[in-house]
Amino acid sequence: TNAQIQASRASAAQSYAAADASRRSASGGGRPKPMPGPQQNKENAMLEQVQVASNNAADVTGYIQKIDAGQFDPGLLKNKYDQAKSFFGAVDPNDANAINYNNFISDMNRLRNESLRLNTGLQTDSDAKRAWDELFENINDKTIVKARLQKIAEFNKRAARQKAALIQNQRRNYFGPDAEAPEWESFGI
Repeated sequence: TNAQIQASRASAAQSYAAADASRRSASGGGRPKPMPGPQQNKENAMLEQVQVASNNAADVTGYIQKIDAGQFDPGLLKNKYDQAKSFFGAVDPNDANAINYNNFISDMNRLRNESLRLNTGLQTDSDAKRAWDELFENINDKTIVKARLQKIAEFNKRAARQKAALIQNQRRNYFGPDAEAPEWESFGI
C-alpha cells in the first residue's frame, strides 16, 4: 500500500542518514570519507533489492489478508467466470472477487519477475522458481494459493536478509565495527 511504501522510503532515508553519521564518526567527526564508487554502487543495488523485497512482501501479505477476509476466493469455476467477465468487459465495479482475481494475476506476474531477480544463487533460484511454478499451476484452491504465497514471502524475506547482511558487512569492513546499518526491521524483513 502507499502508506507502507512511504514508510519504507522514510526508513531508507533514515538509514542513509545513519550511514552518513557513521562515516563522519569513522573519519574523526569531520567530513565523512566517501565510500569508493564500486562499493557504493553495489550497496545501492542491494538497498534497492531490499526495498523491492519489502514492497513485494507487502503485496503478498495483502493478498493473504484478502483471502482470509473472503475478498479473494480463488476457485476453478470462479476463476474461469472472472476471466470471462474480464474478457468481455463485464466486470461489475462492486465485484471484489473478480477485481481481486484480475489484479492478482497481473500482480503475481510482476512479483514473479521481481522475486526471481532477488533470489539468486543456484539452490535459492531453483527454490523460488519452483514456488512460483507451484502457485501458477494451481490458483484454483485458496488454501494452496495462501500456502504458496506464504512460501514465496519467506523466500523473499530470506533473500532480503542476505542482502542486508552483505550491506552490513560491507559497511563494517569499510567504516569499522561500530558502523551504523539500516534498521532492517523497518523494511519488514
